[in-house]
Order: sequence, then structure tokens, then C-alpha cells
Amino acid sequence: NSLVERTANPKQLTDFFMGIRLIGATQLEEEFLLALKKYERLYGLSLLPSIIE
Repeated sequence: NSLVERTANPKQLTDFFMGIRLIGATQLEEEFLLALKKYERLYGLSLLPSIIE
């Protein structure tokens, strides 16, 4: 699983977050988004604009 290996692409992350939204796990979604924002800052990445639609 690429999410576990930390090599997820934006499409995979979008699908992952869509699944979380579909099951109504908003708190889990918020926790993952916060963690992703920290990861982006740490490594200078920009994945969130493609995920949040």
C-alpha cells in the first residue's frame, strides 16, 4: 500500500479522503489533513490543493 510506504500520489490521497467522507468519519478526516499539512511543511510538498475540492 503506497500510503503506508509514504509514496502516495495526489489521486490516491483524493480517493482515500473521499472514502473517509463517504463513511462520515469527519474527525478522522480532520486528523489526517492536519498530519498531511505538517508533512507538507516538513518536506516542502504541495498535495492539499488537489485533495480539497
